[in-house]
Amino acid sequence: MAKPNLSSNLIEWEFTEDEIKQLPGFSPLQRQFLQNELALAAGEKSRLKFDPEHPMLFTQQEAELQGKMGILEYLLSIKPPAVITI
Repeated sequence: MAKPNLSSNLIEWEFTEDEIKQLPGFSPLQRQFLQNELALAAGEKSRLKFDPEHPMLFTQQEAELQGKMGILEYLLSIKPPAVITI
């Protein structure tokens, strides 16, 4: 069973290799939801318009969307995706 890592300031858990292998991963429906969220964030980022009067606002919005996309890409990469049939 995973043990808490008490040397960390944040809540952190130590897993054995076997425990990691037993993780269920995301269901196909959850993966589809995450992929949709990634597509929405990418679309929103592509529609951002630079406003020379508010350059920091543009930079903040772009950084937020890039971070959101990075998290979603990471989550989708944790386990190999199931075979998608269309």
